[in-house]
Amino acid sequence: MVIQGIGSLTNQRNPLIVVDGVIYTGDLSAINPKDVDGIDVLKDASSAAAYGARVAFGVIVIIQKKGAVIGAQPKVSQYDASAFAYFIEHATNIRVFGLKDQVLVEGVIKE
Repeated sequence: MVIQGIGSLTNQRNPLIVVDGVIYTGDLSAINPKDVDGIDVLKDASSAAAYGARVAFGVIVIIQKKGAVIGAQPKVSQYDASAFAYFIEHATNIRVFGLKDQVLVEGVIKE
């Protein structure tokens, strides 16, 4: 991704990406577009004042949507028995995969 002008075509580097005020070094494809509230592209001296010398090739500022509290508080519970007992009690369908991703066993665990 290049956000510089035509004079910088021979010296292309990626811009600095900032997500919610934090420098982001991951892949842009990992950010869900539905979570994005806004995008700002900075390529002038104001970006250098805000983010320092790393912004020679511009800055992309991504603001994500904020979550909201809806209704009651979350409920946390714990299960003290083994996972095996949990799977039996809840009739959980289980698949066991082999080394080459083939399904070796599939079904519901019975006592």
